[in-house]
Amino acid sequence: GPFVRVMTAGGLNNITIFTSRVLVAAIILFFIILIRDRSLFKLRLRDIWIFLIYSCVATTGLNICYNESIIHMSLSFAAVLLALSPVYVVIIAAFLFHEKITVRKVVCMILAIFGCVLVSDVLVSSAGVSLTFIGVFIGILSGVMYGIQVIFARIAGNHGYRSFTLTFYCMLFASIELCAFADWGSIGHYITSAPLPHLGILIGQSVLCAVVPYICLTFAINKSEAGMSTIIAAAGEPTAATVFGAIFFSEIPTPFSLAGLVIAIVAIVFLLMPDKRQRC
Repeated sequence: GPFVRVMTAGGLNNITIFTSRVLVAAIILFFIILIRDRSLFKLRLRDIWIFLIYSCVATTGLNICYNESIIHMSLSFAAVLLALSPVYVVIIAAFLFHEKITVRKVVCMILAIFGCVLVSDVLVSSAGVSLTFIGVFIGILSGVMYGIQVIFARIAGNHGYRSFTLTFYCMLFASIELCAFADWGSIGHYITSAPLPHLGILIGQSVLCAVVPYICLTFAINKSEAGMSTIIAAAGEPTAATVFGAIFFSEIPTPFSLAGLVIAIVAIVFLLMPDKRQRC
């Protein structure tokens, strides 16, 4: 998004940006929990495997696979492959959590993915674009990692952990895992070159790209079906990206993108409509 583009222009690579994001997010969450409710720090040793897979495997793997897939293919194709994550979540959740695969859910999932295809302009820009096996494989893997993230967020919730606890340890473990790979020199140079605005960017990306979305996602997953939450996220992400691109970078949406936005919004509204039996 906007933060990544600005920080990349400032000389930071993808791993360094992601490491700074989760590290600052962990620090912010530490003080929030310290002030708000210290019981949220409690983590049972027998459950640590859930947090390690959620953070070190799924969260880190998602970011690395997605960034790597962009190298081997266009951004639009990578975004579409990531948007396939609801398919994996709906199928896995049906086996693990006995969530029903309803007609409404399948229709909304198809609409959300098709909306993402249109928003990404992959139908327009596909001409002349070469696809490699490794690129497609890593792109699909990014969607799988996103699905694993959702599933393990639900598992953590079933074990009694709240959104703040899961998000804090996710950020903490991910930052510990990646600290050896980050370019700390470039972070130091980035901050000292313009302390106030660049510190604001570091904090802003951590709050808006890590703390808030992860807490909201984990909260939604544990208050509704995992499959439903992922479909909404899949429809909402390209919508937000298109809006932010137009606002911050003057990227004018194409007719296909606008059609995709409408389809994605329709998918969300249709999915959230109360069932007729519930209204009776």
